[in-house]
Amino acid sequence: MNEGFSIWINQLRLLFDDLEEILFFVKDHEGKFLHANHSHIRHLGKSSLREIVGKTDHDFYPFSLADRYSRDDREVIQSGEAMINRVEIVKNQKGEMRWHSTKKIPFKTPQGVSLGLVGFTRDLHQGSVLIQKYEGLTQVIEKIEKELCGELQSSALAKEAGVSVRQLERRFKIVFSKSPREYIIEKRLEEARRRLLKSRDKITTIAMECGFFDHSHFTNAYRRYFGLTPKEQRQSLSTRAPRA
Repeated sequence: MNEGFSIWINQLRLLFDDLEEILFFVKDHEGKFLHANHSHIRHLGKSSLREIVGKTDHDFYPFSLADRYSRDDREVIQSGEAMINRVEIVKNQKGEMRWHSTKKIPFKTPQGVSLGLVGFTRDLHQGSVLIQKYEGLTQVIEKIEKELCGELQSSALAKEAGVSVRQLERRFKIVFSKSPREYIIEKRLEEARRRLLKSRDKITTIAMECGFFDHSHFTNAYRRYFGLTPKEQRQSLSTRAPRA
């Protein structure tokens, strides 16, 4: 680690380590954790810093959330521009969905070499003026998770949020950078991946039970999202298994 970066981290550590309401973190240029305060460590379900150092968001969050966090990290590091007060939804270890405001700041050497970023996120109180117009999305996300493999019509989701379909689409684009339909497909793919890796059910059975009734569509969507087919995903697991 660059000496100047290390000194800066140590100084920030004194400021953020004991703040309960702030989730503070430092990452290198590859998005790997270098430091986090006590609150963030607990939020990630761990008890010590050494349990998260060297790991990325993909080790702790669902793929869709981790992918967005990683994209934001890369954009901040590559552009050299800070990300200020991004409103986003975060799931804590209790499974509760909470609205957060996040800030990420790049750190570079005097020569302009990118070393990583420093950031923090804080829980926004329910009813805050800042998030009032997005609060309905919490109910929508909960409905999607409970009825993931059902029909989940846009009209029903909009009604759940108390907005029009167009308003729901707009708010999803702002918060998740995708439409409700795209979000649902990604969540279904994540559930399918979980079952592929954890069960011995047939791939066609998993596809249908996760809401995909066209096998080729499922395979193509899975490949686009994870970079390999469902069959290759399962084969990759068997090749990693220890031999007797």
